[in-house]
Amino acid sequence: GYEEWGFGGMLQLDPGVRDRGLSIRLAPSYGNAASGVSELWDRGVNDAVHDRAPGMGASADAEVAYGLADFHGTPYTGFRLAGSGARAFSTGLRYDLGSALGIRIEGTRLESVLGAAEHTLGIRGRVRLR
Repeated sequence: GYEEWGFGGMLQLDPGVRDRGLSIRLAPSYGNAASGVSELWDRGVNDAVHDRAPGMGASADAEVAYGLADFHGTPYTGFRLAGSGARAFSTGLRYDLGSALGIRIEGTRLESVLGAAEHTLGIRGRVRLR
């Protein structure tokens, strides 16, 4: 008796060289277009469950970034709009320390119809073991 469906897409403008120049990404979706596992990792169970009804409504994610070649970093800003009325705005810096190591520093403001706005500051690392 359980049914799940969704539709999603992505438009992306990319300079073709990793972490250099302007890149823009827009990803609208309707329904349950992804498993939601990455959302649990990114926002935690409490935010993911209370922010929207699973598998329902439309949403849009967007990001604008500009990679700086000599800096090896990419400042970015993004937003997420959900059909439930929730909105999230974020800005931060992705810094690649090589192909196997990176760090991301990000500030986020989450606005929900269920309560007051929440602000977070996070640091996330990436390590690829070969």
